[in-house]
Amino acid sequence: MGCEYNFTALDAKTREPAMAEGLELIEMAKYDHGHSGYTGSFAECFGVEFVEFDGKLGDCVETWLDERCEKGGPMLITEVNGLYWAGALCAS
Repeated sequence: MGCEYNFTALDAKTREPAMAEGLELIEMAKYDHGHSGYTGSFAECFGVEFVEFDGKLGDCVETWLDERCEKGGPMLITEVNGLYWAGALCAS
């Protein structure tokens, strides 16, 4: 089985709303793609987890998150300079 990396900017301005927005993205993907599994979308995430960005400011946040995601794991959310980002490796 393969996987797709999904990445998106979040609209939230603080951590708790970012976590809630991540859960909403998962639910929306489940609605859009059904519950059949292996959609390659956020529907395949098992919850959300906040991770502290420990990279340099010049690091690409998308790549940084990709290197920390695990297939079949949660959506990872991080904050950089007041902006929240989400990424996940989703089974396809």
